[in-house]
Amino acid sequence: MQQKVRITALIITLNGERLLGPCLSSLRFCDRILIVDSFSTDATEAIAREHGAVFIQNPWPGNALQIRHGLDWLAANAPTEWVLMLDCDEMVSAELREDILKALASPGDAAAFSMPRRTWYYNRFLRHGGCYPDRLFRLFRPGSIRIDNHGAHQKFVPAGPSGKLQGDLLHFTYSSFRNQLEKLNDYADRGARDLEAQGKRAGSALPSSIPPGGSWPCTSCASDCLTAKQVSSWPRMRLSIRSSSMCASTKGIGDKPAPWT
Repeated sequence: MQQKVRITALIITLNGERLLGPCLSSLRFCDRILIVDSFSTDATEAIAREHGAVFIQNPWPGNALQIRHGLDWLAANAPTEWVLMLDCDEMVSAELREDILKALASPGDAAAFSMPRRTWYYNRFLRHGGCYPDRLFRLFRPGSIRIDNHGAHQKFVPAGPSGKLQGDLLHFTYSSFRNQLEKLNDYADRGARDLEAQGKRAGSALPSSIPPGGSWPCTSCASDCLTAKQVSSWPRMRLSIRSSSMCASTKGIGDKPAPWT
């Protein structure tokens, strides 16, 4: 067993080569990085090892169970006081890094800390329409967290007092419109399976038009939504239209690259 450290970053991956390098670079302040991979076929493992991460593999059991597998592995092989959980399309901003280090210097009795997540879409970070601050408990004591599965996502529930960090977790969710459609289809499949496991029936609930004062679903923002009044710019309009399946073509979209630093 390795020596206990203060903070370990935990990432679950499956073919995450697109942004894994910048993600890992933003985690250099962590004492250890553990990647739990579901047998990627791209360069995920090579990138992980290049950045000095511990790399293990486990067949995909679902988000919550895969994260729990990582936490159990840490407890048995490389204990840590705190875990910082990231997806491979997320990065820690400089402000969040400083907030984390400051919080862990004097955490008190906190079981977890939440942080705002800022999502990049089209050519900017979204700050309205329910997409921000999108607070998530991603920094926690490994023995004081419950992980619930919600379709394609997971929810972290601390078993004790919690604190709030102000620095942003940066989220670069889609590489293109085609990638967004693929993700939305995957989310729908996982959500349907989750409902089926609960004995519930999944069905279509998308409106054909926007009712007065109504809203488009903003699936990129974890089931928050954009109200008609809040859709005041083209990027947010574009996100809501796409997420509502109102677009039929993946050609000529012109998505712009995101700044990785």
